[in-house]
Amino acid sequence: MRHLKVCLALQNTRSEILRLIQLGSHKTVSELSIKLEMAPATVRRHLGILQRDGMLDFEEKREGAGRPEHVFRLTPEGFETGPREYDLLLADMINEVSDLTAEQLSGKSGSQVITQVFESMADRVVSVAMADDTRPPIVKLTELLKVRHYDPKVVAENGTFKIQLNNCPYRSAAMSNPVICSFDSRLISSVMGAESLRSESVRDGFGCCLYEIEASQIPASTPVHDA
Repeated sequence: MRHLKVCLALQNTRSEILRLIQLGSHKTVSELSIKLEMAPATVRRHLGILQRDGMLDFEEKREGAGRPEHVFRLTPEGFETGPREYDLLLADMINEVSDLTAEQLSGKSGSQVITQVFESMADRVVSVAMADDTRPPIVKLTELLKVRHYDPKVVAENGTFKIQLNNCPYRSAAMSNPVICSFDSRLISSVMGAESLRSESVRDGFGCCLYEIEASQIPASTPVHDA
């Protein structure tokens, strides 16, 4: 039992290291050491194991005349360590496509049809959530994103709601084709009742996707809520 607890603790530490590097806030041994409150030698051992497993890569950064410091970044395999929902995505897509009529398909390109499918999938999710009117939209949105493993952080800042998705459950698919992002966009906009702008995207090299909504466009009944 003790051995299992130790293994889980080590796994949790490495998962946190990957998360911190992904979000770009801590990418060097010294930064990670301070954040995790661990000795640099211990952090290096964890980083070495993650490198060995193909989760991390690094580049050297030299400042002044001292030794260069390694700046770590996630490999594609490292990004895939978070929770994934590819099976759910496929099942939802099959159900949605099978319901399409000839009229809905007429005159549309493949990309337009797929966008329609993802938006319809989001509408189904939203319709269930919005049936419960006892909680404000921002709370419902946060819960929906958590259930679907987006690891959201929602804050209100300078008159804007910022919805940061710290995990993309469909990342490799989104990297291949951005049309899948229409699901996220539609889900967020529909729950909040206002258009959302994706200001940062994993496709553009950011560690996560960030959506922004002007607070003035959100119904007055929606309170500020930090998730």
